[in-house]
Amino acid sequence: MKRNKGYNFGGFKKTLQAEQDLLDLWLFIARDDETSADKFYSHIEERCSLYADNPSMGAERPELYQGLRCFPVRSHIIYYLPIYNGIELIRILHSRQDITEQSFGE
Repeated sequence: MKRNKGYNFGGFKKTLQAEQDLLDLWLFIARDDETSADKFYSHIEERCSLYADNPSMGAERPELYQGLRCFPVRSHIIYYLPIYNGIELIRILHSRQDITEQSFGE
C-alpha cells in the first residue's frame, strides 16, 4: 500500500489512493449535481473527523490488511488505519464492490 504524508484534515489524513477514490467519487456525483457532490464530500469529512477522535470505533478488518478498520458513509465504506492523533484514510469504496486483499495492495 502506498502511503505518504498526505493531507491532514481535523485528525485524519489520506493516502494518495484515498485522495483518488474521493476525487473519482466527487466527479461521478458531480456529473449530475455538483452541489450534491460537495455535500457528500463534506459528509465524508464530518464522519472521518468523528472516527479520528474515536479510532477504535470502526469495525476491524484484519483479513484485508493488518490493523485495518472501516465504517459506512451512505453507500460507501471508508477503510482506515488508526494512527497517532487520528486516522489515515486508505480507501473509499462502494459497499457493493467486491473487496479483497488486493484492494489494499502495494
